[in-house]
Amino acid sequence: MLPVFILLLLGRLAEIGKAREYVPTPSITAEPTSATGLQGGIMTFKCNTGIDGEKRVYLFRGSEKIFEVLSMSEPVVFFTLANLTWKSGGMYRCMSEISQPKRKKSQPSDALRLTMLGIQAPLSILRPPAAEVSKGGNLNMICTANAGDKCFFSTYRDNRYSQFHLGKRRNNTSISMLNLTRSDAGNYTCYCLVEVNGIFAFSAPSNLMELTVIENIPKPNITFEPTSGIGLQGGVILVKCEVPIAGEKLVSLLTGSKKIFDILSLAEPAVFFTLTNLSSTSARNYRCMYEMLLPKKSKSGPSDEIQLTILDVQAPLSILHPSSVKVTEGSNLHFTCIADTKHKCFFYEYSDEEYSPYQPAEERNKTTISMPNLRHCDTGHYACHCLVEVNGSFAFSALSNLMTLTVIEGDKAMSEKTETDVSHGGLLVIAMAVPVLLGLIVIFAVLAICLSKKDPDQH
Repeated sequence: MLPVFILLLLGRLAEIGKAREYVPTPSITAEPTSATGLQGGIMTFKCNTGIDGEKRVYLFRGSEKIFEVLSMSEPVVFFTLANLTWKSGGMYRCMSEISQPKRKKSQPSDALRLTMLGIQAPLSILRPPAAEVSKGGNLNMICTANAGDKCFFSTYRDNRYSQFHLGKRRNNTSISMLNLTRSDAGNYTCYCLVEVNGIFAFSAPSNLMELTVIENIPKPNITFEPTSGIGLQGGVILVKCEVPIAGEKLVSLLTGSKKIFDILSLAEPAVFFTLTNLSSTSARNYRCMYEMLLPKKSKSGPSDEIQLTILDVQAPLSILHPSSVKVTEGSNLHFTCIADTKHKCFFYEYSDEEYSPYQPAEERNKTTISMPNLRHCDTGHYACHCLVEVNGSFAFSALSNLMTLTVIEGDKAMSEKTETDVSHGGLLVIAMAVPVLLGLIVIFAVLAICLSKKDPDQH
């Protein structure tokens, strides 16, 4: 029995020894090493965990946890504090935590004091303020600050600054990013080391520079509807942008280099931009382009240009009938677009200040459509216009009035009907009671007169 007991005891002591193992205690240092901050400036804390594998690293100010970072491999983790104030001063510590093979936390590092000065941090400027570079291209970034010495560059993602070390430093204030890829797209900022009263500190962070990497994705195709590319004064024209890639994307319409419309498209291969109330100023060249949003932002090149011609002819009016209607769910409705034309009319849904082509379930003829089995989600505003022929060319008429469609849910409709029936029933009772009451009053009056004329002795 004794040997067995000794073996169990030794095993228990081994488990206790393992339980007492702990993660290495990290060390914390500051950049700049003075650990002195300026109002509105930046301070970077460097936490050396001594752990190469996956870990979580925490930064504390006093007993308050202010940052948490998941680090996959690097033993050193940087925490950047921006827009410093008096409240940023205090004692800082860091600690780390691993989850494999068991969850264990390190002891906190020694404390490091951040001292704040009452001096405003100089501004920094990053140039260029925005950049679009083709995949495989290069980009030079320059950072300047008043009395700045060496400058540093950071990425800004998920509300967090991360020091950027991949660029090739050209001098103390500029770097080059070579052979850009889609993963390089994002926001960048910079700050510089400045000397204040013999103490080195960091300037304020610069403006955010957005870098877009244009990949070799197919450019879109652009056309007009009607295809003549001719518009009338006060009329309508559609710009159709066909995108050859599926997925969530932001499609933009441009005149020159200026964006005039953005539409978020989730799946549709074609996006329509509706230009209304055309005038002579609408006669421009138009292009479109798109930006894939997931998993990383990437922009296409612009489409070919197409030119819109505006004739000095007033567009005919269009009228959508009915102008306003309220129906119950499950009902059917006919729309009719009236214009001085023998050609086809088109219908639109108006929402969020945009006109979207409406595809009807049934076209009864060139000017009338049917909306069967209406649902509450069909509630909204609708408009129309028609194809007209002017001097042998086709163009669109002016946009019609907005028709308001209200679809009432079945329960609400029954409730409204019940309330109406109750009110009508009450009115009917009152209407029938008034003549009866008047008749009774007349009878009593006649009896009173007759009785008053009889002999007083007979009373």
